[in-house]
Amino acid sequence: MLIDYQLGRAKITVDGDTTLACWDKIASASEILSAASTCGACGSNNTMLNTREYQGNHFREAVCLDCGCKLAFGQRRSDGEIYPRRRDKEGNTIGGNGWVKWQPRDANDDDVGF
Repeated sequence: MLIDYQLGRAKITVDGDTTLACWDKIASASEILSAASTCGACGSNNTMLNTREYQGNHFREAVCLDCGCKLAFGQRRSDGEIYPRRRDKEGNTIGGNGWVKWQPRDANDDDVGF
């Protein structure tokens, strides 16, 4: 079964054997696309999806074209699905609902550049 679903500015089409399978695919796409549609730092809707490749690894992110903040997406090992990263490596909530702007770190600073 094919289902077309309008989600904000995007129209998605999902394919599944059952309505429940289609529901799960729509829910996954909705989480990703709605997280990427509005910048959590400045509130702009002027965002785009981006994929970067570095040393054979692919990094997926949403980028705000107005303020330059980015929302990183992780990928689950269990099923390969992506999700918006809203917490740092220590499990703390990232400000701006996960949207951060990269800042070069000071040579004397042990923190990451975010």
